[in-house]
Amino acid sequence: MAHDNINLAIFTNEICDATLDEMAKSSSFRGESKRTSQKDVKQPEKISGRVKSWKAWKAEFESFLAQINGADGVPLSYIIRDDDEITEDEYALMEGQMRRIYDAPLQGDYYERDNFQVFQKLRSLLTGGLAETYLSDYEKTGDGREAWQALLTAFEGDDAKNAAITSARNDIRTSTWERNSKNWTFDQYCLKHIRAHNILKRYDVPVDESTKVREFIRGIHNSSFQSIKTTILLNPELKPW
Repeated sequence: MAHDNINLAIFTNEICDATLDEMAKSSSFRGESKRTSQKDVKQPEKISGRVKSWKAWKAEFESFLAQINGADGVPLSYIIRDDDEITEDEYALMEGQMRRIYDAPLQGDYYERDNFQVFQKLRSLLTGGLAETYLSDYEKTGDGREAWQALLTAFEGDDAKNAAITSARNDIRTSTWERNSKNWTFDQYCLKHIRAHNILKRYDVPVDESTKVREFIRGIHNSSFQSIKTTILLNPELKPW
């Protein structure tokens, strides 16, 4: 970390102590960078390329990069950071490694080395899967940040959002349960509805509570539940008008 030239006229004991603290932290981070071994960091599984698996895989990959220090001792997650998602107030509260992640410049020799390294990690996790095609435009440049942006567009853009919404609505409409079997239980039926509604909520198209109940009850085809279903569906609070 570079420091401005020291002005001896205003270099008080307090400023001296603060400078030494900053230098000690910087030295500690660089030492940590040298000690960090990528072999000690567990790599995520390869991504399947399915939209439903993206959110969990994204979190794993971000955590993976956060555990690996780059050329200047900054966690590699700075390469894929989203500057637009952080407000000035949130930035002002940042300390330690998080502050360094958002302070690291997205240019220069260190950045170029780290950016290429992130691309190679993406390449190893996407090759052979459905998402491999999103890297083709960056094979020659090895641009990890741009490749990451392409993945975000593919899995979180309007097309992906609309596909996820359609899939969730289909799951709610078509899923049924009649009796427990080896591969399909009532708990799994409940979980499928919950996951579908969570997806709709995430994309700001939630279903009202009465519709949730009606759709859930409609998919139960077990005669022993018939009286309960009838009682619930006759509840005036659940009527669509």
